[in-house]
Amino acid sequence: MRRDQAATRRICSPHSSCVNSRRDSAPEAAIAEYLSVLGNEAALEAALAWYRAAGALTRVEVGAITVPTLYLWGDQDSTVGRSAAESTADFVTGPFRFEVIRGAGHFITDQQPARVTELLLDHVRRHPAGARSTTSTSG
Repeated sequence: MRRDQAATRRICSPHSSCVNSRRDSAPEAAIAEYLSVLGNEAALEAALAWYRAAGALTRVEVGAITVPTLYLWGDQDSTVGRSAAESTADFVTGPFRFEVIRGAGHFITDQQPARVTELLLDHVRRHPAGARSTTSTSG
């Protein structure tokens, strides 16, 4: 189990090969919390299985997204580039809003939780459950 935690800490580290910017890494407190869960062998295996299956997900046809969609993207994200993030709109026929979180990387919920919460609450207020909207915005 300790080896799993050490490996996970290396993967989550700002010095790992998959995270190339200090601003793109998760804060230390978040890493500790993730490790407390991923230290459980079954949880670590489930997380790794998701990544193993991710390639197969690109071949799944899901159709257009018709519900109001909010895409939050950190401008320091070294995993998903801006062009790829913005191209998500091509698959959404419902209202779509793209918001850039300045100074955040891939782990925006850990890096800027207050801003993410603010944007999510605004999105929910604009699109209450059961309501239909035809407007689309992009930021």
